Amino acid sequence: RGGGDGGEDEFIGLHRSAHRPVLGGKQAAGPKARREQRAAQSQQATPLRDGPVARIATARVRGDTFESLVLAYREHAAPVYAQADGCLGAHLLRDAETGEAVSLTLWSSLAHLETAATKASY
Repeated sequence: RGGGDGGEDEFIGLHRSAHRPVLGGKQAAGPKARREQRAAQSQQATPLRDGPVARIATARVRGDTFESLVLAYREHAAPVYAQADGCLGAHLLRDAETGEAVSLTLWSSLAHLETAATKASY
C-alpha cells in the first residue's frame, strides 16, 4: 500500500475508487442523491464474468469485543469456509482506529459463493 497519484491509496492493480462507476461523469452530491445514483447503476447491471469473486462484509466492533469475534471466527466460520467447495480463503481484518472489522472471503466463482450462502451453516 502506498501513495498513488492524487493522494489515493493504491494496491497492486487496484485503485480505491476503481469500483465506483460514475453516471454522466459526475458524482452525486448528498446521501439521497448517491442512493438514487446507485439504484440507477444497479439497474444497468454489467454481466458478471465467470472467475474468482471476493465477498466483503464489514461491521463496527468495540475494542473489547474484537478478541471474542476473532475466537468465534476461528471456531465457527473458518471450518465452514474450509469445507465449502470453491472457497479459496477467508480473512478477518481490523482497523484499530475506526473499530471496523472486515471479513474477506475469496471464491473460485460466483456460483460457489451463492451455493455456500444457501447453506444453514453459512
